Amino acid sequence: MRNADPGMNKECCHANRRWCLEGAFITGNHSVRISVNVLPMRIGRSQSAQYTINHPSVSRMHAEIVEIAGCLAITDCSSRNGTYVNYTKITGPTPLFAGDFIHLGSCEFRVVAEHETLDEHRSADETWAIKEPGGPEFQRLIDDEAVYANYQPVVLLDGQVVFAYESLGRGNLPGAPTRPDDLFRLAGRYGYSRTLSNIFRGQALRSAEGLPAHYQMFFNVHSDELHDPARFLGEMAQVRDMYPSMSLVAEIPEGTALEPATLIDIRDALRDLGYGLAYDDFGVGQARLVQLSDCPPDYLKFDRELIAGIDTASALRQKMLHTLVMMAEDMGISTVAEGVETASEAATVRQLGFRCGQGYLYGRPMPPEQAFAL
Repeated sequence: MRNADPGMNKECCHANRRWCLEGAFITGNHSVRISVNVLPMRIGRSQSAQYTINHPSVSRMHAEIVEIAGCLAITDCSSRNGTYVNYTKITGPTPLFAGDFIHLGSCEFRVVAEHETLDEHRSADETWAIKEPGGPEFQRLIDDEAVYANYQPVVLLDGQVVFAYESLGRGNLPGAPTRPDDLFRLAGRYGYSRTLSNIFRGQALRSAEGLPAHYQMFFNVHSDELHDPARFLGEMAQVRDMYPSMSLVAEIPEGTALEPATLIDIRDALRDLGYGLAYDDFGVGQARLVQLSDCPPDYLKFDRELIAGIDTASALRQKMLHTLVMMAEDMGISTVAEGVETASEAATVRQLGFRCGQGYLYGRPMPPEQAFAL
């Protein structure tokens, strides 16, 4: 754990100086440097933000940097995954100090003066990993495969009949994070993203051996795995050999940056192995409509940001969603509304043409002995 807040005994970030947010990593292992050159400065996935981060863990308008009493402060804009300063979730305007850590979803930054770099904040005898809460424990989690799987039902909206479950991995080691977003942030830091994804998948499959054969199981695939298609498909062939009778659907992030021909080859190879394919988080960031038409999946899972409050949303937003759903259904794609939490939302998504639903209304993530007993 950190022994002291980076801001202790330091002056705040005076607004009359030039400051940057420098990323230790973004998914894909590249760094970014955000110059705080306008105030207030909104950061999020939306193109109307002063700085756009196209990352699924970042909300459309995630956080805002403002000036308060001549110093910089950051406030959360009701984001889905929260804004953290020095690993503490903020609930109001929070002053910034040089060296502070900021997390927007799973994207991590550190506050530095414009002429400095992250290395100037590291002492000679420490590594970034040592400063990372949970870093040493994370290695043990990987070595011991200390994870478990919960399962959330996916239903047919006509009758609310459960036909599938999505496996959701969690960490299971004291001192290490439990949430998958936090674990994948560490995994990206240390180059273990595909390893962690495989560990989650392996535990999910082992725990689901008692799943009745007529149910499908959705499992997540990390985007890093898809950049080595031959290796990924070889692993999927091994899984199929181990679980020949299990009905499996691979979920890949909708915005995965792959050449169309590569994605088509992966889809076709998965189908040859007996897998279904789902695009997850559709509608976050830049929806790839060309990818959808060139390589239609079996399932299209609409992100919860599109579904939350859809029952009270504007007629224009509902019409847009209906158009997208009808377009997908016309291509033979089964549409899934994610994050359905109320009966009113469920009624609305059914009216809009969705075929399937998932969310707390139908069941929270549960251990297999509870989920499969439903």
